[in-house]
Amino acid sequence: MLAERGAHELLLTDRLHAKLYIADNHCLAGSANVTLSGLGEANDVGNIEILVDTDLDDPAVAVTLRSIESDAIPATRSIANAVRRLADVLPDAPTFRFNAAWHPVSRHPEQAYRLYSDPPSGFLSAANRTLLADIARSNIAPGLEEIEFHKAVRELLRAIPLASAFLDATQDELLTRADASAYLDTVITIDYGSQDLWAAFVRWMSYYYDDVVMTQEISEIALRRAQLLNNP
Repeated sequence: MLAERGAHELLLTDRLHAKLYIADNHCLAGSANVTLSGLGEANDVGNIEILVDTDLDDPAVAVTLRSIESDAIPATRSIANAVRRLADVLPDAPTFRFNAAWHPVSRHPEQAYRLYSDPPSGFLSAANRTLLADIARSNIAPGLEEIEFHKAVRELLRAIPLASAFLDATQDELLTRADASAYLDTVITIDYGSQDLWAAFVRWMSYYYDDVVMTQEISEIALRRAQLLNNP
């Protein structure tokens, strides 16, 4: 989402959903986008919207502006180019079920931040295209430093139902593809079956949660939640 400060500075804040229109000290706050339907100017029946007439001295307006200020980052050409290249990957990305949480399909999580921060232009290998599609579908805010990107990916992985209980375990626990089969069946696609999705999940979990998760090869590859892995 965008916020504008002054006449020439464009800021980005990924969480902004408010509509606040300011001219000098005068404000309109509400739900309407700047569209014909939003502003009641469409030829057909417009949207049902609300805009409240207020000013910059309104405490709620001041709180909103402070929140935007603290959350926003300057828009840059490099961020714009990165977002454009990520968006270009989406039309060819595998179609996941709409009710499914984000689930990675690439097997190269160690390269994710490099491609996120500087997506390649021109020819893309199949592996890079798959990884870029994972990043694009994640909806991670642009312009993050590596440590913030790392945290964002960890949060996405934790949000996967398969991962949350496993990560919250207080003792060592083994997770196999057989244990995961019911969940994987809900996110399989034409292009990626449960074995592909399991292999990708194992790679991402063991890379981004290397403090508590390790890959283990038994009769099949599994994840072990190791309580004392970070404290040998």
